[in-house]
Amino acid sequence: HGLDFQRHRVAAAEGEGVPLDTEAQEDRQEELELEAEKSSRLGLPGVLNGFVWDTLESTLELRVGAQFLFDHASVQHDDDLETVFGSDTSDSEVRNAVINFRGSFIRDVDFHFELEIVSGDVELGTNYLERRDIPYLGTLRVGQFVEPFSLERVTSLRHQTFMERSLASAFAPGKNPGVMATNTHLENRLMWAAGVFVPVGSQESVIDSDGNGIEVTTRVTGLPILRDEGRQLLHVGGS
Repeated sequence: HGLDFQRHRVAAAEGEGVPLDTEAQEDRQEELELEAEKSSRLGLPGVLNGFVWDTLESTLELRVGAQFLFDHASVQHDDDLETVFGSDTSDSEVRNAVINFRGSFIRDVDFHFELEIVSGDVELGTNYLERRDIPYLGTLRVGQFVEPFSLERVTSLRHQTFMERSLASAFAPGKNPGVMATNTHLENRLMWAAGVFVPVGSQESVIDSDGNGIEVTTRVTGLPILRDEGRQLLHVGGS
């Protein structure tokens, strides 16, 4: 089961910085501990949120998480195939391992730092700072992250059906340094994102052989149909 450890916020009443009395703090702490225990039995927080540390005044929140993609294959031949391909073989490997540190500090400022282990090599993954709730603009993100292009590419592997993305994703930009603005409208049923990036990833050779190119990437998606609490929907978009 996953475990979610957090110093829960008990120093402020809902929405305002009003101190709670001791009895209210104890009641709230007990309520939160029961919720955490129930969630841990479901095995959800450790998978979705990692380990969480939160200061009493909620000025700093840190989440530490990890993701491992383990692949194993075993091949058994009959006598005829063995003469061609050799004896039975099996192999295992960690295709991808990620450890990430994410959270928020000050007010409406989030951070994300990630290390990836790919085929034994340690690489920097998604790393950025972003400021939320900017009037009209929404969220402004600066750092290295996936460009807003292709639903399959911007969706984490842990939320996809297969371990590998399709071959079509090879034509989509990957993680590149840049700046991006994004916002939602119509009760989160309309979303847009636009950014400027410097290609340094796998698409560099396709876009600019000298590595001096600049990309402008945009994406717009919408939910014209959303019914039955999301059980029925129509999602459309373009980038």
